[in-house]
Amino acid sequence: MVETQRPNDAPGGSYIGSALRKRENQLAAGITLVIALLVALFMQRPLPFGTVIELAEPDAFGWTVDFTPLHFWEAEEYGRWTSEPEARILLNRPLPSQGTLVIEAFGIGAYQGVPVEFRAGPSRRKVAFGEKPSRVVMDFENAGDVHVIELALPPLPEGQSDELHALGLSRITVTEPR
Repeated sequence: MVETQRPNDAPGGSYIGSALRKRENQLAAGITLVIALLVALFMQRPLPFGTVIELAEPDAFGWTVDFTPLHFWEAEEYGRWTSEPEARILLNRPLPSQGTLVIEAFGIGAYQGVPVEFRAGPSRRKVAFGEKPSRVVMDFENAGDVHVIELALPPLPEGQSDELHALGLSRITVTEPR
């Protein structure tokens, strides 16, 4: 008897078995497509106006809140302290195409009254905070897909303490353009 199957070919299966495997692959592809569409629809829509980024929230690393703080100390009841000269707030969804950020923060030690730069995409604003919490507004335009709000602490003159607990950030609210 002569074999017609080549050694590299998969052994033939039953018609029902191959139909079930094909159906399972189609189902898996369909589920993957649905998940990708849901992520694209819900996660990529811009943050709605009125969104409050409450930095007193414990770390959830983007699962239960709209943001993940980077280079901040642990959450406390008033918010978070910066832990590095540059800190970032990663957003799960992009900022709207334009709007205003209402930033609530306060300085400590040598950083009281020293301008700190906030950045949201191409928009920048230098703001100085005192010992008591205060609010400032920053208009922004999001020409692209901005998913991060950054702040940069300036270097202090020689002889002054370079305290990294320099800025306490309480909350940021995304509001409609002024």
